[in-house]
Amino acid sequence: MKLLLSFVFVLVGQLAWSQNSTISSGGVTKLVNGRYYSHVIGQSSVVTGTTVKSGITIRQGFKQPNLLARSIQKSGLKVQTAVENPISYTVFPNPFVDKLRIQFSEKSTSKTYLVIYDIMGSVMWEATYAEGITEINLTDFQNFRPAKYVLHVVQTMGKPFVASIVKE
Repeated sequence: MKLLLSFVFVLVGQLAWSQNSTISSGGVTKLVNGRYYSHVIGQSSVVTGTTVKSGITIRQGFKQPNLLARSIQKSGLKVQTAVENPISYTVFPNPFVDKLRIQFSEKSTSKTYLVIYDIMGSVMWEATYAEGITEINLTDFQNFRPAKYVLHVVQTMGKPFVASIVKE
């Protein structure tokens, strides 16, 4: 009986302790313009999510992917993410085989940075285009295997555009 009570006591104690601790799979803190902070599970908080204020992005809660922050940093553009993007984008065909077209709803007023990541976060394609364009046509897909990819379009005005694309 003592053994059973001891076992129950240890089990209840372990369950109670595990409610206050967090096992994290790890992660890397990235620096974007000297101001990027990464937060993983481990601190109790009532508020979770992403906040942008004065050009500083604060993320809290579960570990969030930093691909978008990396795209903004690599673009070299002073992106105003606090406002809605005045341009909408259409990506087609999706899924694609050997050609992909990104069409803008209106002419761009700033440089456009385009980056495509594979599912592991490796850059597969990136380029910067001059202002005044209404579409981008991509045809160079020799390094792409059939899979799902993430496309980012970054301009100075508004939130970056993010799309999931599939190579057949």
